[in-house]
Amino acid sequence: MNFKYQDGHGPMTFSETRYIAQDNIIDCDLGGERALLNLKSNDYFTMNGTASTIWLSLKEPRSMDDLIDAVTEKFDVAADLCRPDVQRLLAEMLKAGIIDTVTVDAQV
Repeated sequence: MNFKYQDGHGPMTFSETRYIAQDNIIDCDLGGERALLNLKSNDYFTMNGTASTIWLSLKEPRSMDDLIDAVTEKFDVAADLCRPDVQRLLAEMLKAGIIDTVTVDAQV
């Protein structure tokens, strides 16, 4: 998250990276796991239950914290323990070209 002050006075703005599934991916349920197909590259992926939870959350732009919350709500794991795994999975998904990042600006 990046913070910026407006003219040294007034509201502070911040930028946050969010993650979203690409449009060219189709997926299906495999009994709690998921199968994904990238229609551009014809690459096929399978995901376990945890990765599936994250994938299903990515239909809309989600922050890292949103995704960690989704995992901790569904599975018995602490946020600080699953954060590195979520970060690693997102990096793998970005490299595979199945998700994108968007930057959201907000004022506080």
